[in-house]
Amino acid sequence: MLIFDANKTNNANKPQAFCIFEYVYFTKPNSIFEGQEVYEVRLECGRQLAKEWSIEADVVGSVPESGNAAAHGYSQQMVRISPGLPVINKTHERGITLAGNNKI
Repeated sequence: MLIFDANKTNNANKPQAFCIFEYVYFTKPNSIFEGQEVYEVRLECGRQLAKEWSIEADVVGSVPESGNAAAHGYSQQMVRISPGLPVINKTHERGITLAGNNKI
């Protein structure tokens, strides 16, 4: 990170940190974030969840739509069927984003 002020430029040697919601919610599934495909990271999160918390289930689904990849990964790991679920109407604002792009 570079910090600019009136007199000089400083290089802040601080490690970068990102919010987990970049992977889970905000970033589009076909994006590359930190050198990894977001969809693949979400898929692997679902697989890992199934390894750590396996349950008997007939159907695996997701809500909201950003959880689809994780649900798919979970169902793959559990060898379960993951049916297609209704698609969210994209014309509405995200639940966590207010009008005017003000985030909660």
